[in-house]
Amino acid sequence: MNEALTYIDDFFRGTPGPNEKKEFEKRLQEDPAFAEEVAFYVATINVLKEDAHADRRERFRNFRSVAPAEDVEEDIKVKPMRNSRRLSWMYAAAASMLILLTVGWWVFGNRETPQEMCDNYINKEFKELRGTTMGGTQDSLQLALDLYNSKGKPNEALQIFLDLDAKDSTVNSELKKNIGIVYLKLGDYDKALEYFKQLKDINGLRYNPGEFLQAITLLKRNQSGDAELAKKYLQHVDEVNLGGSDEAKKILDSY
Repeated sequence: MNEALTYIDDFFRGTPGPNEKKEFEKRLQEDPAFAEEVAFYVATINVLKEDAHADRRERFRNFRSVAPAEDVEEDIKVKPMRNSRRLSWMYAAAASMLILLTVGWWVFGNRETPQEMCDNYINKEFKELRGTTMGGTQDSLQLALDLYNSKGKPNEALQIFLDLDAKDSTVNSELKKNIGIVYLKLGDYDKALEYFKQLKDINGLRYNPGEFLQAITLLKRNQSGDAELAKKYLQHVDEVNLGGSDEAKKILDSY
């Protein structure tokens, strides 16, 4: 077995980590000769598996239609011993094919799309909202949070958030974020983008996820050009280390 086939066999028989899977996929895309070796490996395993099945079927037909009834038991005992080495090798090949299909699906067929990653992030991170006290508005803010977090009434919570935002003379980043999140959860992506942009434009914040939130909203809206623009936002978040940079890297890897 040449070096490439040894590497391919080791990959599919082993337990590759994320970096190994990424390297293997990258080599598949960039090295046509390597891709041919992988195709040869898959084809060979397929042939071996088919040969093993054909051999078993032929033996079964011979037992039923050719051998006398009293000889069947003897044949069953003797033939596997005569061909045990060949059959063991074929069974191992069939097992290798199963590993190949399972690991191959795991490596290449189980990858999340950017949109799926956004769905998972939204469902996980936005189950509950947080808020900060703003002067005399604590009771109203808490009511809005309770409506969203505990009572499952995002529309009622949104109206209170909007009223607080209209009355507040200061720029409250948490409030802008919460309004954007509720619009995002309600599927009003244009409004969500508007408030996440307001959040992004607030200066002096130690942690500002506005641009990252714009990116995932664009991916959720998924109109023409949204995925490309979202990718630019994610790349900028990653490069400048803005709020949401860790998650941005993960989503960028899925493009």
